[in-house]
Amino acid sequence: MGAVGVEDVLLPGIDVHVTAVRVAAEGVVVEASACGGTPSCPDCGCPRRRIHSRYTRRLAERPVVGRRLVISLQVRRFFCERRTCNR
Repeated sequence: MGAVGVEDVLLPGIDVHVTAVRVAAEGVVVEASACGGTPSCPDCGCPRRRIHSRYTRRLAERPVVGRRLVISLQVRRFFCERRTCNR
């Protein structure tokens, strides 16, 4: 059995890269960035490559070892490059 990373335990099946884990008296904060492949436009299905912006989502999870757990996940927004797409 291979090594198991924090991302495999907290975010199974999601392609992320954990950039930091901070443990304090008030809780545990895990910082991660989405690093998945190119998504498709939900309207036309065209692969999207141009990044529009990035934003951070904060996910509050169940306590871990009696401490509050917060996952700070940076995700990307993409442009649809197909001219005929309304998005």
